[in-house]
Amino acid sequence: RVVVDLTKCDDILIPDGFSPNNDGINDQFVINELSELYPNFKLEIYNRYGSILYKGNKNTPHWDGTTTEDGLKMGNQTVPAGVYFYVLEFNDGIKKPKQGRVYLSR
Repeated sequence: RVVVDLTKCDDILIPDGFSPNNDGINDQFVINELSELYPNFKLEIYNRYGSILYKGNKNTPHWDGTTTEDGLKMGNQTVPAGVYFYVLEFNDGIKKPKQGRVYLSR
């Protein structure tokens, strides 16, 4: 009998897209196991102009396609479909920050 323990894997899967359209499927940008493996992480989401839309950690809700930052709050705070950029700092003293892009589909 073989038992696979995935909690020991140090690689995490970062989704390349999500669809916050309130259908109950992929409504938030969720990186599974992130807070368990890297409890001191910091995640920031930027638009294509470099303006920050979201700052998160294990104590904040997952990004849902809205802006939480004061400088960009407009209307209902919902951002349009498109490509957004993230910077993920693991803050574990070992792993270097990771950056990439995520597609938001409405």
